[in-house]
Amino acid sequence: YFESMSDLIECQNNGCDKSYSAADNSDTSCQHHPGQPIFHEGLKGWTCCKKRTTDFNEFLSLPGCTWSKHSDEKREVVPIETAPQRAQPAGGAPTSSDGGVESYGHRQSSAKQEKREKTAEQTAALSRAANAEAADPLEEPDAPDAVIQVNAPCLHRGCEYKYQDEKSKEDECIYHPGKPVFHDMSKGWSCCRRKVLEFDEFLKIEGCTVGKHKFVAPPAPTTVDYRYDYYQSVPKVILSIYCKKANKEKTNIRFEKDAIHLYVVGPDSQVFEKTLKLYERIKPDESSFVVMSTKVEVRLIKEESVQWDTLEM
Repeated sequence: YFESMSDLIECQNNGCDKSYSAADNSDTSCQHHPGQPIFHEGLKGWTCCKKRTTDFNEFLSLPGCTWSKHSDEKREVVPIETAPQRAQPAGGAPTSSDGGVESYGHRQSSAKQEKREKTAEQTAALSRAANAEAADPLEEPDAPDAVIQVNAPCLHRGCEYKYQDEKSKEDECIYHPGKPVFHDMSKGWSCCRRKVLEFDEFLKIEGCTVGKHKFVAPPAPTTVDYRYDYYQSVPKVILSIYCKKANKEKTNIRFEKDAIHLYVVGPDSQVFEKTLKLYERIKPDESSFVVMSTKVEVRLIKEESVQWDTLEM
């Protein structure tokens, strides 16, 4: 006999979107993730398996790593966020003088190390906000002559539409141009204000932007880790990011009072992206950067004319 839809139970296991019958629920019926979501340096995955991806839609589609029975028990999903490791600034003699004694950063004391660890979560949140403002290749429209397979999903975050025919290229798309932001227990998108507590509710937040669908995946940017160091005088800090032939149009440094967000585009569209939580506060409106032939130089104007023990918290 055929079982009616009303008799089916929705499985609550992570990664399983199926409905099941209690009479037909074996030990191998459900493929799911028993772990929790983990987000680290732009990579997304589950604590229970090794597969990682940079794309949020791909993360939601990662096949489960465990087989078991379906379950109707609602599970709490708590995304795990980890802060990126920071490169230690190189030591050495300063290269210029500007009305004060200049010095490179030195080794932090255990107390300062503890203070830095306490701000790791805040730094990670700042990094996510910076990433959301960086140029998003998903905002580039598909080429008019792009060949798209039927049922290819729209790549915009929050849109579940699938390609049907040429008319689909002109259909309206409601989506999130920003990126997921998880802070404390709240979950939302960097592009809109609505925040929720439950992960399932986060997935249902309606898009805040209207545009055209995006079906063709852009080429993944090559990420690099450029070396950087700094020196300081009483009124300012000079940070040098060593990238030859950086793209002046696409490179951007965003300043906040207690952090800077680095987005440096090098040759062949290589991307260096990093957020630095600063040891002391700066004056964002007076700080600046310049792209040179061999490096990107960032001038941080201190809020107070005091010597910093180090660059980062």
